[in-house]
Amino acid sequence: MSLNDLAFNSNEKRLQRIMKLRRDFNEKKVVTVKSASAATGYAYSTIVKWCKDGDIPLVDIEGKTVVPMTDKNTPRWLK
Repeated sequence: MSLNDLAFNSNEKRLQRIMKLRRDFNEKKVVTVKSASAATGYAYSTIVKWCKDGDIPLVDIEGKTVVPMTDKNTPRWLK
């Protein structure tokens, strides 16, 4: 297994975790960064990074969304 394979696998896992976070948000399983951190076991900062990379508007500690909410990233349960 080469370094390229390891890098590809690592990125693939990261993308899968971002997709799972989006799915959980769309299904209203997680709404805040703190709840996502508790549910997944990943650090608060990691969840924030995934939200930015995946355009997922979870609510942070200050009550604001990590990324701006748009028509494209707003789940059905908030419309």
